[in-house]
Amino acid sequence: MKTYRWSYNERVTLEEFIKRITPMVERPVSNMWEMEGDLFMSDCRMLSEAATRLHNLVDDMEENEEPPVSLKVVSEQARKDREEGTDET
Repeated sequence: MKTYRWSYNERVTLEEFIKRITPMVERPVSNMWEMEGDLFMSDCRMLSEAATRLHNLVDDMEENEEPPVSLKVVSEQARKDREEGTDET
């Protein structure tokens, strides 16, 4: 199962990441709505931490991204399959 960096020495699944980050965004945004746009410093800190964790998640995803399969390779394999009569289409 693929995991992503949550902290320096902890990795979690994407599902766990979403579960953990939701309250970090939900509570401050809810408070902001209730206070007509004002934020507590603790809420601002929490949103900043969530933004940093999301940025790190995107970096992890880009680092671990597998390169796309070359269309030429797929086309050559499809041609070989057709020639051999093993085409499944």
